[in-house]
Amino acid sequence: MPTPVRFSKYFFLLILSVILAGCDIAESCPPVKMSASSTEYLQFVKQILASDENCSPPCWQGLMPGESTYADVLNTLTEIPFVDQKSFNKSVPSQNETGLINWSNTAPQSLSISGQATFAGDAILKAIHFTASYEHPLESLGTVIDTFGEPNVYFVGSSHDFSCKWNRIIWLDEGLEIQTFTQRAEEDGPHLSGNTAVRSVVYFIPQETLEEYLRNGYGISESNYRKWNGFP
Repeated sequence: MPTPVRFSKYFFLLILSVILAGCDIAESCPPVKMSASSTEYLQFVKQILASDENCSPPCWQGLMPGESTYADVLNTLTEIPFVDQKSFNKSVPSQNETGLINWSNTAPQSLSISGQATFAGDAILKAIHFTASYEHPLESLGTVIDTFGEPNVYFVGSSHDFSCKWNRIIWLDEGLEIQTFTQRAEEDGPHLSGNTAVRSVVYFIPQETLEEYLRNGYGISESNYRKWNGFP
């Protein structure tokens, strides 16, 4: 497996997108809906969080961060029926530049899920990121924990006016990160429960420790993370 490289640009963009998205709902932080009627949407959600003996996180659709190439990802995406083939936005990785493949699923816009595969200069897949709309989240936090076990750490972030906050919850050895929806919260962050809505899922190269995770450019600073000790 190739040696992981620093990947701070990816996570900077990821964090920025969440902060900017929070600007739209910062004043009210409305509750989100935990259901959707689209069969295609539900199929895509199931595929994102699927776990079986042949392809468990961080593997998705046979693609593995740290192993799969740019060509592998592009070829796989073109064969998946619920990926909108007209939605691709690509930048090919080079020796000095990272690469991206962006796409969306074929559900109606209000239910659409966007996907992003990110590559280092060696054209090896570093992370896959899925983001859902605010109205229809991917899954509940309780369901993810039931499937993958207890996470290692979580990160609390703030929206632009600090009235709403969001969490990144991380399974280091699984190479899995989820983000909860922005929501109104006290200083210690949003109250988390099994019903907390999950807005995004990230698969990355598994890491043994938080220090390794940060050293390889996946996070911000250690002081922003808290050890997971169950629901507060």
